[in-house]
Amino acid sequence: MYIKYTLLIACLLFSLCGFSAEQSLSLNGHWQFTLDPQTKGESKDWFNAEFDRSTWRTVTVPHTWNVDAGSEDYMGTAWYSTDITLGASWQQGHTLLEFDAIYQNSKIWLNGKLVKVHNNSGWTPFDIAINNVLLLEGKNNITVQVDNSPSLAAIPLGKSFDWAADGGIIRGVRLRNLPQSYIDNIHVNSALSDDFSSAQVSVKGYLSLDDKVVVEASIYGPNGKLIKTVQQKQTKHSLTPTTRKNALSTSLSALPTTDIIFDIDTPELWHFDFPNLYTVKLRLLDGKTIIHQKETSFGIRKINIKDGVYVLNGEPMRLMGVEWMPGSDPRYGMAESPEHMRSVLRDLKALNSVITRFHWQQDRSVFEFMDREGMLVQEEIPAWGKDLHLPNEHTAAAQKQQSEAMINAHYNHPSIYAWGVGNEMGHFKVIEDHVQYGHDLVKQLDPSRLSVFVNNDLHEVDDAKKAATAPNRLTDFIEWNDYYESWYRNIAADGSKVNTTLDEVKPALQRFAQYYPDKSVVISEYGYCQCNPRFEEGDERRIEMLKQHTELYRTSPNVAGAIFFSYNDYRTHMGDKGQGAFKQRVHGVVDLQGKHKPSWEVLRKESSPIKSLTVSKPAKTGETMSTTIALTSRSLKNDMPAYTLNQYLLTWITYDKNGLPLKTGKKILPSVVPGSNHSHTLEWPVSEDVVKIAVEVFRPTGYSVHNATWQRSAE
Repeated sequence: MYIKYTLLIACLLFSLCGFSAEQSLSLNGHWQFTLDPQTKGESKDWFNAEFDRSTWRTVTVPHTWNVDAGSEDYMGTAWYSTDITLGASWQQGHTLLEFDAIYQNSKIWLNGKLVKVHNNSGWTPFDIAINNVLLLEGKNNITVQVDNSPSLAAIPLGKSFDWAADGGIIRGVRLRNLPQSYIDNIHVNSALSDDFSSAQVSVKGYLSLDDKVVVEASIYGPNGKLIKTVQQKQTKHSLTPTTRKNALSTSLSALPTTDIIFDIDTPELWHFDFPNLYTVKLRLLDGKTIIHQKETSFGIRKINIKDGVYVLNGEPMRLMGVEWMPGSDPRYGMAESPEHMRSVLRDLKALNSVITRFHWQQDRSVFEFMDREGMLVQEEIPAWGKDLHLPNEHTAAAQKQQSEAMINAHYNHPSIYAWGVGNEMGHFKVIEDHVQYGHDLVKQLDPSRLSVFVNNDLHEVDDAKKAATAPNRLTDFIEWNDYYESWYRNIAADGSKVNTTLDEVKPALQRFAQYYPDKSVVISEYGYCQCNPRFEEGDERRIEMLKQHTELYRTSPNVAGAIFFSYNDYRTHMGDKGQGAFKQRVHGVVDLQGKHKPSWEVLRKESSPIKSLTVSKPAKTGETMSTTIALTSRSLKNDMPAYTLNQYLLTWITYDKNGLPLKTGKKILPSVVPGSNHSHTLEWPVSEDVVKIAVEVFRPTGYSVHNATWQRSAE
């Protein structure tokens, strides 16, 4: 009864205040679907609202046909269609049809009218401003044509990429109805004082206004408590759907904005072990009436890479991680759900992954997880492969389109610290132009973050002249894919190709330090792919290369971090192994179905900031037994990953000879700086027949970082 009346009172208050809430309708779920291998659908009016689709089958969107039986290898055109029923309220205000991603080219019809053509960007979100004259009270039809054929107008170019080309409506879809005046987007920037005692937070709201309003911004701390509210007046700036469309295609720059500044004392900083998130709420007010409101989370942090270290909030650190290739579970492909992606990301956290990167743009739910759970990530446009050096009049347009969509959509995520402009594209003048243009785009759209280009042939730069034209010099730091002992080969005197060796890694890193003394290096890929007959040694070889190459990075002072490649065996249209939905590259520490290989545990230990964790053999003193738990953290010099362990939790459990737990305990560790030791003594009565002691250390976020066990040997 209390709840019922509370809801009634709340509704009355909103009614009295004139609150005009937006409506949102998820369109995920059942759609009708068919392939169109002869591309006859458009000429046969398959988009017509009354077209007979009784022969089409039902699928669940998000969906890709490339994991469905019989169409696993299909690259071509397909169609989706759904009917929705809307009430009269959808005739008011502005309506947006939002797609989180369609791979790759698409056309969208509403009630038989073409409302959008979205091409050359298969992993970025987009929306459609719907003319409400087209939107009917009652039944409405939405039909989508999708084409995942290789395209020379897109990025990635043609088939120049080595992950899955899964076609379909691969991420979420929704319909949103907004009031006449509304908030389109919010971008938040923060600037920390030199001593980190205060921060200035800038809130920029992108607005579509049909009348004069008051803009109100409120900031809430990580604990959810209101910090401050600021109001300012905003003049009318009405936008037609066409004007709004043009604004979105130019980085929102044509939309009117409001800029509100907040000063925050003693901010709680975002860190991968302390992922503190603030919230900003923006409202449009007409007197006391709330016209529209929107909110976003953000983090306050400062990061750079210099002098061979990451510097996060003033702390120098060397970091490690692993890269995951999404879309690789044969059950889901690129249409995997946020719930499934979170399960994979939790496994990355279990691997002690603190930094990672993605070859192509991801769903916002990925970054929301990283924001909350603590991981630094580089997101990049999927510009991959040396084919991009060929003349192509479309490349720059696709580069601009994808960079703007990616950065505008994911601007506020504190987990994202760098935007990548390309990967493994060679050393050509046109690639230099691409990298320079990409770097300039990043700095124009988001000067608060770093730009980077991933190079896979930088090791071939062996003189100052070559170094002066290498494209990596144009971005904020160097990323290099190290594939000595595998992909990299040398040319012998007789012209034959010979395998490279481990001994060549260190000299290459020394050349980078010589030619680029002001740029630190992050190893963006290293690992072992069982991709061709030369690479068939299995997981034992993967473990060996992981250990040996990591050790060389540790002793290279210009290397700030290293990202192992890859977390998983991954689905790819190239398909060295397997068939259909199981076409894959065997490159990971887990298989396609998520099963851990022996290399998983090795990567976890190598990526731990704890160098050693030991439990001594118990000793007897009178009627008491005792043991010492000893912990040593990795040093910033000649070791990685290395960073301060703040508020880490040490736990222990003792067991008897039958395997039954006897006692447990825990202790918050004091601050353990890189290269230092900590010990703790456990005691118990002699009468307790302890035969096993298990100890484990956890991050403040609850993820295990290291474990060790003592067990009495059999007598």
